[in-house]
Amino acid sequence: MHNSMTWKQCFEKYSYRGLLTESGNFNDPQNGISSFCANDCDDNMHVFPELLQVYISAQNDEMFLIIERGNDESIETFCEKWDRNIMKFINFGKLIDNNHDIIRSLKYNIVQIVLCASSPSETELLIEKSVSISRKILLPCNKSGVIEDRDRILLPFWDKSFKQDTTIQDENNNLQSLLPPDKLNLSTIRKKLTNEKYFNSAEFQEIEGWLTNDN
Repeated sequence: MHNSMTWKQCFEKYSYRGLLTESGNFNDPQNGISSFCANDCDDNMHVFPELLQVYISAQNDEMFLIIERGNDESIETFCEKWDRNIMKFINFGKLIDNNHDIIRSLKYNIVQIVLCASSPSETELLIEKSVSISRKILLPCNKSGVIEDRDRILLPFWDKSFKQDTTIQDENNNLQSLLPPDKLNLSTIRKKLTNEKYFNSAEFQEIEGWLTNDN
């Protein structure tokens, strides 16, 4: 059984750093991104209420916007609105030490993570095929932000962890189980097959035990 994890814990696990404080403004004045703010003239840099967090990778080459859609807005309209905000950021924004250059390495790796109270419908999932300006991922989670184990794989960075921790490990275990036990000397067996063409009783019992998984 896996431990429950929130979307915040998932990003923190892989060393993504959040740019927003709990009160909904940027934790560093140098990271003030007016494109994501409700009011460009707001000195406190308060962001739009649906923007819960902005995560940047340790290499400054990925950005994830954690956003929560209102019930009265279609997913298409919502994501298009955020694409416009993102485009404004790409063209005019500054990030980290008031620097625009770093955005060049980000502009093709900006992802909208749209939190959903329930599993999205097939019609809603069509928005994920739209990769103009930004990629969109509809991520089901509960009111506490907890993501089910099966849904964590939707996070792009979780895919590598999932494959490494499950698929590769399972394959290694399966291959290991097929190998003969240490007491069987394969080089000796190969030599006997080549030169002597027979096994003594003890050797035959060991090989038979391996082949029948009676180790």
